[in-house]
Amino acid sequence: MTLTATPALFARPAPATSAVIAGLAADGIPKVALNAYRVAAARIDASLPACGIDWSLVAAIGRVESDHGQFGGATLGPDGTSAPKIIGPALNGQGFAFIHDTDHGVYDGDPVYDRAVGPMQFIPSTWVSYAVDGNGDGTASPFDINDAALAAAHYLCVAGGDLRSAAGQQRAVLAYNDSNAYLAEVLALARGYATGTQVDAPLVGSTSTAVPAPTGDYLAPAAPGPAPAAAPSSGHRPAPQPAQQQRATQAAAPAAGAAGPAPRPATAPRPATAPPPAAAAPAPGSAPAPAPGAPTAPKAPPAPLPPARTPAPVLPVPTATCVLPQPLCPPAK
Repeated sequence: MTLTATPALFARPAPATSAVIAGLAADGIPKVALNAYRVAAARIDASLPACGIDWSLVAAIGRVESDHGQFGGATLGPDGTSAPKIIGPALNGQGFAFIHDTDHGVYDGDPVYDRAVGPMQFIPSTWVSYAVDGNGDGTASPFDINDAALAAAHYLCVAGGDLRSAAGQQRAVLAYNDSNAYLAEVLALARGYATGTQVDAPLVGSTSTAVPAPTGDYLAPAAPGPAPAAAPSSGHRPAPQPAQQQRATQAAAPAAGAAGPAPRPATAPRPATAPPPAAAAPAPGSAPAPAPGAPTAPKAPPAPLPPARTPAPVLPVPTATCVLPQPLCPPAK
């Protein structure tokens, strides 16, 4: 059954004040919802121990999204389903995100636009990625808080990574619904539940069964966010950050001991062309040869030669005059 007038009131209010947050947390959580949140956190902790999710974060999401399955006067039954079913308004870009129909109306009854469904308000396409049977009744339904809480906890771990850190919690909540007001309210409620809710009742349900890896577009928003400022084009979020991708990969990894394909050895890349032969070493004292293709520096003009020396004129050797008596002078040559 789809709500008629009530879903129109689903628009989220402005961020709540501290007094309002305290009042919401003090309102208490239905026992079936509290058990679903705690079982979901424990089961995810067994499957993804690096995540460190606390039940209080899942409960805060459930409180903001649907008042723990009681939105609009709905009643949360002992089997975990609400009557009537909780179905949000059409995601047609009028006050909400714009998302064309992805489930042919199977979950939300709308063959034109998607609508968020169930106590955790999953968009149908995201639910398909995380659908899981949380209470072992043989059916995975977004309208069953046991199934939806487990799927939501899984989504938060995949999107946020280490939820023991403030940064991880922020990544997870903003991935669930990209709104700063939503982030502030969820985190404030989570703190209130963690410190002010008594949780000593024994858990009902499996806390150790492995959770299947998500499929398809598993990092799309879980719940609808505000309408985009520009004209609507798609209901998908941008590509994931490296930390998100890493967490998603860890979530989808096979269990320890499972056989998998042997990794292919890495091979060195082959060069496109053969390298040129190495040039011979220059002889000692000679100038190195320029690299192939390198511009050649212009040669300096040769130094001018010194002017040729003009030979000195050969002067005649004067003939000595004999001053002795003629008979004593040597004969002329």
